Amino acid sequence: MAARDGGDFGEWERDEDGLACFDLRASAVREDVWHQIGNDRITATAHADGSVTLYAWEEGLVRLSLPAPLADPAALRTRFGFGWAQWTLDAGPVRVTRRVWAPFGETTGLRIDVSLEGELPAVFTERWRFAPLPLLVGGLMSRRVCPPRTATPRERVLWETMLGASTISRVLTDAVRRALGWRLRLRPRIDSALGAVLLEPASPSPEPARRSLLPRIPGLVFVAGLGEAAPILRASARGRRTDVEIEVALAPRQQEARLSFAVGFSRHAEVSKVVADLRAASARESASRWQRIWRLEMPSAPALERETSWHALYLRSAQVRDTVLGCRYLPQGSAYAYIHGLQGAPRDYAIASLPLALVDPAGARDLLRLCLRLVRHDGSLSYAHTGAGFPTSAGIHAAPSDLPLFLLWAVTDYVWAASDRALLDEARPALLRAWRHLREGVGVGPHGLLRAGSGDWNDPITAFAPSRRAFHRHGESSFNSAMAAYVLPRAAELLPEVGPSMRGLAADLREAMAGAWAGQWFVRGYDGAGGAIGGDHLFLDANAFCLIARLGTEEQRRALAGAIVSRCCDPSPIGPTILDHPHPVRAGLLPAGWDTNGGVWAFICALTVWGLALHDPEQAFRCLQKQTLAAHARAYPHVWYGIWSGPDAYNAHFGDRPGETYVQPATPMREFPVMNSNAHAGPLLALLKALGVEATPKGVGVYRPPPRAAGAWRLTTTLARLAGAPADPSR
Repeated sequence: MAARDGGDFGEWERDEDGLACFDLRASAVREDVWHQIGNDRITATAHADGSVTLYAWEEGLVRLSLPAPLADPAALRTRFGFGWAQWTLDAGPVRVTRRVWAPFGETTGLRIDVSLEGELPAVFTERWRFAPLPLLVGGLMSRRVCPPRTATPRERVLWETMLGASTISRVLTDAVRRALGWRLRLRPRIDSALGAVLLEPASPSPEPARRSLLPRIPGLVFVAGLGEAAPILRASARGRRTDVEIEVALAPRQQEARLSFAVGFSRHAEVSKVVADLRAASARESASRWQRIWRLEMPSAPALERETSWHALYLRSAQVRDTVLGCRYLPQGSAYAYIHGLQGAPRDYAIASLPLALVDPAGARDLLRLCLRLVRHDGSLSYAHTGAGFPTSAGIHAAPSDLPLFLLWAVTDYVWAASDRALLDEARPALLRAWRHLREGVGVGPHGLLRAGSGDWNDPITAFAPSRRAFHRHGESSFNSAMAAYVLPRAAELLPEVGPSMRGLAADLREAMAGAWAGQWFVRGYDGAGGAIGGDHLFLDANAFCLIARLGTEEQRRALAGAIVSRCCDPSPIGPTILDHPHPVRAGLLPAGWDTNGGVWAFICALTVWGLALHDPEQAFRCLQKQTLAAHARAYPHVWYGIWSGPDAYNAHFGDRPGETYVQPATPMREFPVMNSNAHAGPLLALLKALGVEATPKGVGVYRPPPRAAGAWRLTTTLARLAGAPADPSR
């Protein structure tokens, strides 16, 4: 595989099971870099220095372990693989190879396999350090960073003021989290029969679990030896920190040894089973099961073959469970979860559920069931949840207007793809409430478009209007309207009792959108004070959905597709920018080329590929290839994220720090720039739409020939087997 696909940081290879893996180049690592390890219930991060950080999610997000470096990254050979990470250290006469992996399935623990070769010591010691940190939800969480070089003097002053305030907020939030961590400090207990150290929180979680804003540890944490020899178990607690050591004696003059350990969390009654499952786990069987969730054969595009399997791995292995809500789910991750402690939004769950339905239908079903639990009595949806099943509006998102549409879209696609009428029966009451809220609670504005409320998909869209108050009250959204024109006729097939009114609103919105044509594209909406947003800026998010919904005349759609390609796709080396050029933003909140002021967004890239595929399939495929991890690594080889995982958005080529990711007062995305669900769901959704894969009442299938550049292809997933080939031009 081409070394340039790994940028400055290493090379993509194949492991012993034929699966993609990444060999990290130690000389390039000058900051902390990490890879996701997980399965359907557990998540950990594996770092270049050999450390592993374990997280518990079941009753709110709690960071359990502290990094305990194995060595300087420069001394290690590090490999990131499918659900595992491996480090090799040549320590004098001994070579130590340590692999940490999560068995495929729902085991709430990691297995550590250690291989020793050479002149072995008399004793090998496995060490873990724990200091639980409950990630209580935080608001403004950015530490101070230098303002972008593109900022004007006035914007620099505003930036310093806002980031100063957010720095104070972050310091206070972190202090509260550390104080709450004292309640979760772990008290060790030795279980010699099990060969494990059991660590119980000072304030145990109630049984059964109850809704709470405060994150908790579900049961206990364990560290266990899995070998036949009886290990020596040690543990010590000091303040919030608990250290655990497991010693295994080695035979004199032994030249090789294979040792195994386990770490994880469990309910008290289940710990013996979890340890037994980890003892019996087979790395070869786990790899085989990972291999079966997604396999693309496309000889014309080897990067897509490798990357789409990797994206499927990251989606499935990021899943966790919320015990209070009673569902597995796929957190959006990145800074939203691991810095803010916030899980959501339902739109992001809906986006992830579309490709997840092929990778893990049961997981997609559970994810949608969680969304249904966030539907309120009036049909509106909570913007997010935090702690143990605690719904929240996240402060500034009290009235998002797009969430009912995302729910209707995702449930419709899932029910058709998986032929799951049982979920439809369960979802029907919530869907009907969501529809009524969309029609009566959101409603339409003076131009006949759906209102925007406190924001649509573009959370900060209110900052693009002169008056926040006017926009909240009367602002209108082309994104919502175009999306509804596509979604509502499809959802009407599932909900015949309201089908006529759904189709009627969709028809009205089509007619209203005709008046939003600005010459080459549709305006983004109206600001609530009589003005249009986007008359002289191409807002890609709304206009991509206009292509998908086939709004306007055929001539207008051709002009729109051409404008998108020339203004947003062609100038960018890593996928289309969300704006063709920066837009004035109130208070300078979003710098030029960052965030939704011109950034490159994974989900919007997918919509763009989909929209172009309906009008210009060859351009759609070129757009898809620009969005690959390989393309990002070639364009910005010095940026470590964007090679094996990434954020939901990258900075545009016309902004400061291009190819990196954004920072704004609320969200320091640059601080945790990987493990975002959109970064992996978006490319999978884009691929499916480029290849003509759709969910219809007949099921999931290929309903359009692929572009000629794609050639013949075959896709095998958990849910379906699909294949296609370009149409014969001679016919």
